[in-house]
Amino acid sequence: SILKQNPPAPLRTEVSDLAGRIPPASKAAARKVNSMTIIVHGTWAQSQSWWQKGSSFWTYIKHPVQDVYAGSSPFRWSGDNQHTARVRAARELVDWVQNHPSQSLRVIAHSHGGNVAMHASRLGLKMQSLILLGTPTRLEYIPDLREIDVLHHVFSLADTVQLAGSISNRRGGDARTLADSATLINHRATDDGNGREPGHSDLHEPATWSANNFDRLLA
Repeated sequence: SILKQNPPAPLRTEVSDLAGRIPPASKAAARKVNSMTIIVHGTWAQSQSWWQKGSSFWTYIKHPVQDVYAGSSPFRWSGDNQHTARVRAARELVDWVQNHPSQSLRVIAHSHGGNVAMHASRLGLKMQSLILLGTPTRLEYIPDLREIDVLHHVFSLADTVQLAGSISNRRGGDARTLADSATLINHRATDDGNGREPGHSDLHEPATWSANNFDRLLA
């Protein structure tokens, strides 16, 4: 008991050294989960609620997949309407995923958030599924499909925001869609839940998803 109360100096030094090697709790390795779904917002939407925990869209997606990120530090980026901001956000997304590891990652990205995610694939981010909602088609963000198992590209002919931000990427002048392949599939949204063609923000509304049976994209 005396030794426990007053350990000799060499022992105190050794205990101190060992304690110093224990990493702080904040730097401990994150536990890897089996699967995770995250929602990436687009331009100027950093502070909007639609993509965050508890919103109607977040809740709608959570119902079928159960693995939507529900932690206290969701991925968000500046939302600035600049190429440099999107490139920087792509690096930040890669870092965020490394700090929130999973065996399988699904990304649902609206507007230029989709270009953030596609650029992140070029930085080595592996995604089992990437769902783009009204993402402007820009050649500088062509994804590395080797890092994406399946890419679903949702668009609407009434989405003037997507069209304004897109650059024609095919001989026929199609500035809305990406080139179809075995793993890249375009999906036209035709109903916003009220029988109208969806607008840009309608693409992340539960009514649009339900009317177009987009739940199937989550499989």
